[in-house]
Amino acid sequence: MNSRESGLGAGDSTERMKRAPSPEPRAPSRLPRQVKLFGWVSLLNDFASEMIYPLLPAFITGVLGGGAQALGALDGAAEFAAAFVKLGAGRLADQARLRGPMIVLGYFIAVVVRPVIAVTGAAWQVIGLRVVDRLGKGLRTPPRDALIADVTPQDLRGRAFGMQRGMDHAGAVLGPILAWWLLASGTANVRAVIAWSIVPGVVVLHHPPPTSTIDHQSPRSSGSLPSISSVCPTR
Repeated sequence: MNSRESGLGAGDSTERMKRAPSPEPRAPSRLPRQVKLFGWVSLLNDFASEMIYPLLPAFITGVLGGGAQALGALDGAAEFAAAFVKLGAGRLADQARLRGPMIVLGYFIAVVVRPVIAVTGAAWQVIGLRVVDRLGKGLRTPPRDALIADVTPQDLRGRAFGMQRGMDHAGAVLGPILAWWLLASGTANVRAVIAWSIVPGVVVLHHPPPTSTIDHQSPRSSGSLPSISSVCPTR
């Protein structure tokens, strides 16, 4: 009788083991390398951008002789252009094969256009270049955000976008500080500061690549990010 009870107990134990749910796999705790790369790219790009744009009102009014209408058109036209382009860029960013070229082109436009402001001779030229720069921003932002979401595990997406935006704002703080120091120390005038913005801009396009493939194998994507000029992972 005891042996039968023992056998039944062993059978019940086996059944419970079979029915016990398997432990869920641990979620990745590190952000993919693409996210970290885009964080540094955002920092450098905003560093270059914010070296220039706080100076533009003084540049337009004090150097080029523009008035209040030019200042209003400067940001109004630029932000309208960026918002308009984002509508189309967002639709195109749903096609994974287009994300890489769109991101590279968007950053390339900014790097090339911004320093040219240093040699402008009229307010309308500054406004036009500013509009072109913001077209680049509108073009690169939707595919960049789509790519970050694509390569990041769902549990880490808040952290990923928080890091990217945090480094973006860090660059927006450091850029004006450097511009202020260059002007206050007499090292450079306004035109020279604008021209020097090309240095962090060029670094954006030649950012050091990660040394290996991404840390996370997303169920939606896979691949590596060799450089900023090859930012769209293969599927």
